[in-house]
Amino acid sequence: MTLVDEVNELLKQWETEHNTLPVPEHYPKKILQSIADSIDKAKAEVSSLNLDPYDDFKNVSENVESEVIKTILDHEFLEVLTTVYLTGSRYAQDEEVHILAARIMASAMNGIDYNAYFKDVEEDMVDTLYRWALANREPLTSYAVEMLSYGESLCGKYHQSNMELIKLLLSKLKTIHQKARDEYNAAHSPPQGLLIKTQNYCSK
Repeated sequence: MTLVDEVNELLKQWETEHNTLPVPEHYPKKILQSIADSIDKAKAEVSSLNLDPYDDFKNVSENVESEVIKTILDHEFLEVLTTVYLTGSRYAQDEEVHILAARIMASAMNGIDYNAYFKDVEEDMVDTLYRWALANREPLTSYAVEMLSYGESLCGKYHQSNMELIKLLLSKLKTIHQKARDEYNAAHSPPQGLLIKTQNYCSK
């Protein structure tokens, strides 16, 4: 079974559960996890090919990842993902569902006409993404930032939120940079015993 077939089967299962099971019995976490994992496997498969986007444009644009994303975009699942799992009141307090839905949506954004998408979705969606981005709660912050990065039309309308987001991201970059420096210094510093012996030798 190919990854595209796998996702098609998962979407059929989701459709059956979503349309037939009563709300308390249809808890989407497991199937959202499976769809997200399938997307990640498709990404890993494409990444392993080490394609050059200039020399292998056809292979870069027509691969298993893009086919998996297209399968999701062409299904009613996408609308439910946006209006129910990401922003709906039913899962408003369920962070696990939010994380999985955001993980899928962030991957799918690459196949969406994002200006049209952000124009058509309810304002609640954009407000939710900014709230997650500014809350500095990983991995929701990273997923939200990735989705917002596609929305060029949001720059003017959400100027203040964007300024706050830039400050937050710069702070996160400084933290990551400092951590990388500390890890590098720890990995390349001589053993403590050797350092003491060297200092004693030099002091003679």
